[in-house]
Amino acid sequence: MEERSDILWRMRLIYFLMAFFALLVIGKVAYIQFAEGEYWREMARRTTTRYATIEAIRGDIYADDGSLLATSVPVYEIRMDLSNTVTSDDLFYSQVDSLANELSRLFRDRTAAQYRAALVRARRQQQRYFLVKRHVSWGELRKLRQFPLFRLGQYGGGLIVEQHSRREMPYRNLAARTIGYEREGVYVGLEGAYRDYLEGIEGKRLERRAGGGTWMPVSDQNEIQPQNGQDLVTTINIRIQDIAEEALRRQLSRFRATNGTAVVMEVSTGKIKAVSNLSRNERTGTYAESYNYAIGQSAEPGSTFKLPVLLAAMQDGVVTPHDSIDARDGQITYYGRTMRDVGDEEHGVITVQEAFEISSNVAVSQIIYNAYKDNPQQFIDRLKNMHLHNKLNLEITGEGSPLIRDVGDQGWSRLSLPWMSIGYEVSFTPLQTDIL
Repeated sequence: MEERSDILWRMRLIYFLMAFFALLVIGKVAYIQFAEGEYWREMARRTTTRYATIEAIRGDIYADDGSLLATSVPVYEIRMDLSNTVTSDDLFYSQVDSLANELSRLFRDRTAAQYRAALVRARRQQQRYFLVKRHVSWGELRKLRQFPLFRLGQYGGGLIVEQHSRREMPYRNLAARTIGYEREGVYVGLEGAYRDYLEGIEGKRLERRAGGGTWMPVSDQNEIQPQNGQDLVTTINIRIQDIAEEALRRQLSRFRATNGTAVVMEVSTGKIKAVSNLSRNERTGTYAESYNYAIGQSAEPGSTFKLPVLLAAMQDGVVTPHDSIDARDGQITYYGRTMRDVGDEEHGVITVQEAFEISSNVAVSQIIYNAYKDNPQQFIDRLKNMHLHNKLNLEITGEGSPLIRDVGDQGWSRLSLPWMSIGYEVSFTPLQTDIL
């Protein structure tokens, strides 16, 4: 009797323990359902759906006559939902041969048998985001939409089309560094300077996980359409650009120069009509654009600097265009260093205007040296009042800094004043030189 009571007691204890644990499980389920339900539902949504970015089409870049310098060409990625929730076995297998034939005929990259084998294999695996072809053109897409199964669309035949864009430059390397490009997420040239205007606003698309690490769009109704970028019209003239680039290439090849640049500016308006930057490939001996020397590389401007130099002297009342100066037959010595004019023709007494016309180093240096040798900083201050020491603050990044030394700066010497007057011991980029 006692043994029976002991067994009953143990059974009751096990029963109550099981009931207790059942209540705990029910309570936890209820807690998760009602207290934490929204959190876990959101977690489920995040792991099965997401909002993906739809890239906007970048705006076009035009030359001054409306010719395209850079444009975005749409390209498409073709995928297919091969699950039996979209197409029945009867429909799929009745048209897969025809579809494979058409795909092979259009793309010519695989045989019809290879296309069929790939489609059937993906069908058996119930792939919902099977890749058919990348980099499909608009013309190819138009034909493809008429193929068996594909003509039924996404929900009738499983066709999934994703649009991307590829940047194209119709004139290839012509002004390529000025127009710009994107490399590893960094934009240069006009592409970078006006990026905010060109790139537009991205859209959003709801996608669901399709397995194998891939995602597929849910439906077009869930899309936020992108806003395409604005177009940019430049002052570049294609004909002038072509002439300038070819002339630069000939001269660089003639002297086997490492690099060179040419800038053509319309003087009456200040508009830049052509910019060419060429670097030599030592392996092939050919020239191509790789760096924007016109904007980024500073150098001594030489005789082009004589214009602001003489303007400074005239503003200070040192000379007038009709004053006379002895050109000394093209040779003068300052502190043991000889300066010469370029060319064989010798000149004696000439006017300031003539000195500028023949670009006489000797005459111009004498004008500046004689006027400012006791106070060279006055000459430098006059140049800086013209803001020649300031950058142009171009939208294109990478502009080099002008150099005009003050008296007492490192590198200043007794020779600095006469040599500055003819464009040495100062430096500017070619584009900065263009405005001198």
